[in-house]
Amino acid sequence: MWVIRQQDIASKERLSKFKLLESLIAKQELADYEEVLKKKLVDDLSILVLVLGRVGYCHGVLVFLCLVCYVMELCLINILLSFPCATGHVKEALEALKMNHRP
Repeated sequence: MWVIRQQDIASKERLSKFKLLESLIAKQELADYEEVLKKKLVDDLSILVLVLGRVGYCHGVLVFLCLVCYVMELCLINILLSFPCATGHVKEALEALKMNHRP
């Protein structure tokens, strides 16, 4: 029984590795605007981690979590505004949300 279980675990691990390899091979290149958005998101989140680490250390968990939500929402609004399809009413609504977040 133990041998069968070990074989089953080994086959599941092998299958998992094949799935990972398959997903990596199937990845498509991002469009230029998607690359720019990805870089902007990474930059924004890097700054967020630095700022929030200090705020959380100084003032406690509640302030830390509130600031995380606030900054993440602003980042998301900025990313959505940069999409080419953000026009008309969608863009106006996002701009209004962004203005409501100004300190």
